[in-house]
Amino acid sequence: MAITHDTGITQYLSYGTGATADTYAGRVISGNLFGDPNRVWRPSIGGKHAAARNAPVRLGGTATIEVADATLIGYFSRSSYTKPAMNALTFEGGLAGDNNTGWTQTGCYINSIEARMSVGEPLVCTIEWVATDEAAQGTPAAQDEMAAHFEWFEGTSTLNGTTYGLQSLTVRGSNNLEALTTIETKGSNVKVLPQDFKVGKETIEISAEMLARPTSNTLWDIHDDVDLSGMSAILSATAVGSAATITFTLANLAGGAHRMPFEADDGTVVFTLDMAAEPNASDSLAIT
Repeated sequence: MAITHDTGITQYLSYGTGATADTYAGRVISGNLFGDPNRVWRPSIGGKHAAARNAPVRLGGTATIEVADATLIGYFSRSSYTKPAMNALTFEGGLAGDNNTGWTQTGCYINSIEARMSVGEPLVCTIEWVATDEAAQGTPAAQDEMAAHFEWFEGTSTLNGTTYGLQSLTVRGSNNLEALTTIETKGSNVKVLPQDFKVGKETIEISAEMLARPTSNTLWDIHDDVDLSGMSAILSATAVGSAATITFTLANLAGGAHRMPFEADDGTVVFTLDMAAEPNASDSLAIT
């Protein structure tokens, strides 16, 4: 007997800055759209339990993408740092061509990002977003896939203007968004949905693996420099089959852990430096 099932060949994920998700998200290789009613069981005497929903419902999604351009992941950065605010997005995804098997999520904000790049591998980024509402998409239609993506076989990398033979880099960021709601009057069918999100403290951390050992002065600066403006990193890659480039510029860095592994006589010593950027600073991370 045939078993009804689906494969990823018919799936898609799009996003947009208005009410319509009209831009392909990139080469999505994993992730999910999710909705959690945040249901709890409230017990009483006699072994009785009543199901209840603790507002707000949790909505959002994740996507791990072989990055095609800087636009989507760039929405991690805030639209305002003076009075913290985020860029609102719409996400749509699911099974293309099947009625009511796609979801549209509105009032979305990118909460966290992790970009990973290493020699000989594509630039891969995982984003996580939260949403204020969702609905079934009656006529899902996939967007065309972008052909270009970024491979880390050509590019530039510097720390304080010096190259160190970078082997890999991971950039992690979080906006620490928190759902907000009230007990005041709400409209129909939205009573348990989040009404808004508080924009929390922005945190940005990086971990770099390199062949050239950092000089003692560099390590001393990283540990001792209390002026966060003293450290910076610039990393740039060129897209495969395209003249496009993507650049991560990090500033206001303070040093974290540094590691030098012991290797056998035929092993390659790869040094690791961890750093963190000043929170809530508009120039701590730029993706262009």
